[in-house]
Amino acid sequence: MSGTNSPLKIYSYLRSGRPVVATDHVTHTQILTSEVAVLAAPTAEAFGRAVLWTLDHPEQAAAMTSAAGRLAEEKYRYQDYLDKVQWIVEQAVQNGPRG
Repeated sequence: MSGTNSPLKIYSYLRSGRPVVATDHVTHTQILTSEVAVLAAPTAEAFGRAVLWTLDHPEQAAAMTSAAGRLAEEKYRYQDYLDKVQWIVEQAVQNGPRG
């Protein structure tokens, strides 16, 4: 894997009310920590083990799910995202095309 931009879907995952299982890759760990997600090495075997661990440890998974929701509300509010997108669009319209 290459790149360092976090996929937008991670923010939805934080709000999903479900345990988050992700690879321990910089694109994910810029946002996710072991407090809010089960992080696995980026291999099929490791990811599978992480999913099974989540299913076998429902109390820990529930605690992570709650922490993920709090993180989303405190640091990654959806309205803040919408406000930023609106500002970017307004700037693009105001400044016109580059060339």
